[in-house]
Formats: sequence, C-alpha cells, structure tokens
Amino acid sequence: MINQTVNPEFDEKQYAGQILQILVEQMERDFHLSSLRRNEIYQNVYLKIRSAQDTAILAQTAEIARRAKEEKRLNLKEYTTLSTVAKSQFGKLNNARPSATLYRLEQEIRCADARKISYLKWAMYGSNLSTHPIHSLPKQEVQRAWTALRSRDLILKQKAAADSNRLMQQQLQFNQTFPNSPVKVTPTIH
Repeated sequence: MINQTVNPEFDEKQYAGQILQILVEQMERDFHLSSLRRNEIYQNVYLKIRSAQDTAILAQTAEIARRAKEEKRLNLKEYTTLSTVAKSQFGKLNNARPSATLYRLEQEIRCADARKISYLKWAMYGSNLSTHPIHSLPKQEVQRAWTALRSRDLILKQKAAADSNRLMQQQLQFNQTFPNSPVKVTPTIH
C-alpha cells in the first residue's frame, strides 16, 4: 500500500464541494435524522417507541420522554416529535389484528351467559386467577377483552330487564279486572 496524494482539478473540487454542500443542507433540514444522530435520549426513546408491542411500554416510554423534557435533555420540538410517534404507535397497536388468545377469549365472551360473565370478570380482574389467558396478553388486548366483556354484560342485563318487564306485563294482564264485565254475586249461607 502506498499513500498517494492526488490533486484534482479545480472544476472537480468545485463539483465535489457543491455536492457535499447539498448533502449537508439536506441532512440539516431533516430534523428527525439530525436529532437521532445528536441526542442519545431522543434516539433511545424513539427506538423504544417503535419497537414497543404493548401500550403499557409506550406509556412508560412517554413518561421517560416527559421527564427528559422537564430536565431540559430534550427540547420542545424533539419532545413533540416523540409524542407524535408514540400516538402513531398507539394507533398501530390498537388497530392490529388480535392474537389467537384474544380471538378465543372474545369468542368465549360472545357465547357467555350471565353466570359465565360473572366468572370471567372475577378471573380477569387483577391476579385473581393468574393462570387465565388474559394475564399473558399485552395491555391493548386486555382492554379489548374488557370492552367485549362489558358489552356482553350490558346486553345480558338489558335482555334480563326486558324479560322481567314482559313477565310483569303478563302478570298485570292476568290480574286485571275489566270494568264492563258482569260480576255475579252469590250470597253465602251460614
């Protein structure tokens, strides 16, 4: 290997300098890329947001970004960008296709009666039944399962109320006296 110094022509120097100037201007204009290169906190938070598969992790990451902004380690523009990226990721996760576990759980909820709904509420709440499949799901799928459960519970309660109301109407009709009907009075002999 030999080091050799090359002296390019003036026109070649000018051309290369112009290209480099254009590239530098484009990189400076791209706020996101320059922030990724210059700010380690911005880079770490951004990568955590984009790799998150659970909305609980997104919430924690958003809190990290908020604290970094308060500590002046992120400027307002960087914080706003990260917030926007987090909202985008929230939407992506909430609209994602459900896992097989969630799909089976939603099927079970759709077919459940009032007793089964009561059991599922108990099993899904906190860590009452830690072996229940809901406890292995990410937060956004847990929320979807709870929404399905509340919806089914409401439907069953409305149906029970309607049935109760219909039964009450039938009983009132049975016990109702008609004003124009002849009443036969028979005397009792003692």
